[in-house]
Amino acid sequence: MPVLPVTPPTNSLAPYDLVNDVLNTARVRLNDALENTYPTSGKLLDNNQFFTLQATNQAWRNLQEFLANQGFTRLRREVILQGIPPVATTDPAAQVSLSWTGYFNGVQTLGPESDPPAPLLPADLILPLLLWERASGFNAEFRPPMILFIDGLPNPPKVGCNRIWEWREDAVFMPGATMTLDIRVRYAAYLPDFVNEDGFGVQWYQQQVPIMRCQSALAWYLVAEIVNGRTDIQIDPQIFISRAESDAKKIYNREAILKQRANVRRQPRSGRAHAGYDFL
Repeated sequence: MPVLPVTPPTNSLAPYDLVNDVLNTARVRLNDALENTYPTSGKLLDNNQFFTLQATNQAWRNLQEFLANQGFTRLRREVILQGIPPVATTDPAAQVSLSWTGYFNGVQTLGPESDPPAPLLPADLILPLLLWERASGFNAEFRPPMILFIDGLPNPPKVGCNRIWEWREDAVFMPGATMTLDIRVRYAAYLPDFVNEDGFGVQWYQQQVPIMRCQSALAWYLVAEIVNGRTDIQIDPQIFISRAESDAKKIYNREAILKQRANVRRQPRSGRAHAGYDFL
């Protein structure tokens, strides 16, 4: 079944920084910090060095991890998983699950090769945040968010909806419904690593960094990666990580200012009371 993205893909025409701009910024900072290694420090981040791409991707992941922990919405996405099959048994103890590799209907696991193909979790999903469900094929509204259980699911009788869910073993577990459903998933996501050459022949250092104006923060994370990997440099990389986190907080603060313009009524911790739309 198709996976329908609710958010658009990254636009290559968006005014993002280029990886090469980040590399140049990191080179300048390395030359300033490592005066005793000049002029060799300029070669530490040469585009042709085999470790430069690896260090850049690790710094990129570190930046995303920090921003995700702040609640940065650039790292949240939504999809609609269509046509989730009904549970294959009426046993109240049976559960269904959705993962990256298949859908377990309570009896057997269905995958992309099944007829029809089973829905899968998005490949960029780190963990789900909110789930909604509706009957499939009717263009109906989604119900209020399903209730998250964190210490095991109860065993209710099978009905036409799931109502509750649990995240464990890198999968969404639910009681299973007696009808085919669509499930809308809001989730924490990661942005992909830079690759040697993308589908359009663009080299990795000419690719865009798809977080607006993150050049300084990412460059500091990259400097920290390089310093941490050099045994001949007696500088604590935590100095540069602290600078990276300080710049990353400025990125998140843009959103904080925006969110202050709206009155947000958060859903109670239990999830059992829900009023209006959710703006998490």
